[in-house]
Amino acid sequence: MFKAIIFDFDGTLADSSEVMMLALRRMAGRYDYPVLGRKELEELKILPIKDRFKKMGLPIYKIPLLIREIKKTFVEEQDSLRPFPGVREMLLFLAERGFELYVLSTNTREVIGNFLKTNDMDVFVSINSSPGLFGKHRTMLKLLQKQGLSKEDVLYVGDELRDIEACKSAGIKVLAVTWGFDSPTMLENGNPNYIAHTPEEILEIADGQP
Repeated sequence: MFKAIIFDFDGTLADSSEVMMLALRRMAGRYDYPVLGRKELEELKILPIKDRFKKMGLPIYKIPLLIREIKKTFVEEQDSLRPFPGVREMLLFLAERGFELYVLSTNTREVIGNFLKTNDMDVFVSINSSPGLFGKHRTMLKLLQKQGLSKEDVLYVGDELRDIEACKSAGIKVLAVTWGFDSPTMLENGNPNYIAHTPEEILEIADGQP
């Protein structure tokens, strides 16, 4: 049984797809790349992240601008965020069972903290923000060192292929959830240790798997 569970935020705990779409529309208007509709955004779910930027017409060097725009939009629109069905109950149960719970996300600590308090989900030991899209494994290792956790103690829960890749780089087990941004097929191709289709399955995996 795991001692600690680290959760991603957007697409895992919070349904932030509408805020993300708004941020992308703003970015398109400001930096002159095509505005994608919902159908095109759904198609992005089956593409690796670098191919997504190519489809969006967004050069790699503009990724930091995109991240800043997304974070700014999340601060402005944070009241519209809602937890996925069953997530709150799942977290409360895990906390009652004695798991140490953490958040590690590229979103800001302010947005995450306010969301957790507003939705009565403030059961986490700490909220940790990773500065970029591709450096999450380093933030994971720093968190483990700070909290005195071994890699074998920890399960990471996320919704994207890059979460799986970060966990493999960090050497910790990863559970991929299928209700977030990346498609189930893409997640399966990443070979996570576990896959959950509902929050209830997270409870079963956290409690019963080696």
